[in-house]
Formats: sequence, C-alpha cells, structure tokens
Amino acid sequence: PAARVAAGDAGPRRVVRRTLRKGTFRLRVAKTPGTSYRVVIRIGKRTRTVRLTVAGPKPPAPKDTIVPAPAPVCNPYAGFLGTPTTAKAGFIAPLWISNDSGGVLEHGVGVIWERQVGTGWATAEFPPNLAVPAVLVVSQPGVSPKPRAASVWSTLTPGTYRMALPVRCQSNGAQGVLYSAPIAVTELVLPLANDIAPVPAP
Repeated sequence: PAARVAAGDAGPRRVVRRTLRKGTFRLRVAKTPGTSYRVVIRIGKRTRTVRLTVAGPKPPAPKDTIVPAPAPVCNPYAGFLGTPTTAKAGFIAPLWISNDSGGVLEHGVGVIWERQVGTGWATAEFPPNLAVPAVLVVSQPGVSPKPRAASVWSTLTPGTYRMALPVRCQSNGAQGVLYSAPIAVTELVLPLANDIAPVPAP
C-alpha cells in the first residue's frame, strides 16, 4: 500500500511510500498540539482516508470552590410581643418575645406604653417614680421559652394601649421596635377604708 499525510493548509505531503505484503505500517507525525492530519491509504484501487488531530495538554481539573452562604440580614422590626388582651394599671403583665429578625436581638428589661389616639399611637406619660434597671437582655431567634414580666404603668388611664420594646440587632447594630397587639387597660381601683372587711377571729 501507499500512504501520505497532509497537515494544515500546506497541501498534501507524502511522508512514506512503501509496498507491504504483510505486517504492520506505522506513521509518525509532529506532536504539535492542535495540528490536524489527513492520512490517505491506497491499497490497489481502494483508498481510505483517516483524519486525526494531535491533542493538547489536558486542562487542570476544576477545583471544588465552596462559596460561603451570605449571612442573614437582621431585621429589627421582624417579630412581635405576645401579651394578654387586657391589663390593669399598676399590675404586672406577662410578655413573650417572638424574634423573627433572623438574628440575635438585644434590648432592655422595660417596655414603653403607647396609647391609641385616633388612628395613630402616642407614647404614654412615664410614671414619675419609674426606675428601670440598666440590664442588657439577649433574645435568640424564635419565641422566648418563658414569659417576661412587663410593668403596667400606674399612670395609665383606661383606654387602648400597646407595648413597644426597642431592640438592636447584635450582628449589624440595626435598631428597631417590636410591638404588641392592642391591649385594653383598665384603671386600678383600690378599696375604700369602709369596704375593708376585718380579719375573722381564729
């Protein structure tokens, strides 16, 4: 058989011509990456064409890149205060904190009372003898497992109020407020001296 090889646009180039009756026949070509060859083999009147391309170096295997998930953004207004629907001025009301901010919230131990005025809300008058300890409280995401004690100010007159708790995101320092649903506050009524029953004799 006769064989020749063509590379690129340089046209056909005969690299060997040999007659074989049996055995094997090998061709060697330049190993330039990306070079294409066309090998034409003729056996009598039959012709066979083989095309091949010299492969280049294998690209490096991609490394697994772990992209860290973005940190959740804390929203200090996401959440609410769970309270009873009624309260009595001068008493204590239970308070649950539902932290839906996506992070840890910091706040004090006292709440602010706001009175409903028309369609809006106004901060109620602070009691003159109100003392709130400067204690930092941390609330984890979710509902607080135990209720906290909220002081119902003795200066509140009968009406519709809500609790407001200023909070701060521990992660980014964003400040906001959590509110309760409306609460019907009634006035504290103390018994008169004439209405006090004596202690029964043993």
